[in-house]
Amino acid sequence: MMTISAYSNVLGDFAKYFLVIAVLCFAFATVICWAHYGIECATYMFSKKKKSAARIYAAAFCLAAFLGAVVA
Repeated sequence: MMTISAYSNVLGDFAKYFLVIAVLCFAFATVICWAHYGIECATYMFSKKKKSAARIYAAAFCLAAFLGAVVA
């Protein structure tokens, strides 16, 4: 809240909306990148079963991301 307040004092009400959009884009990009890095690591570690390792990791990652967003 301090960041939004500081930017709003300088840039006006536009800063609130800009910061919300910027943080959402950053968070979404971070989740996508970590998912990709994890899939690449899983396929490297289990090179004999690349497709199944990638699918298992993707399913586990989606479940963990969902639970992280929902569970307190």
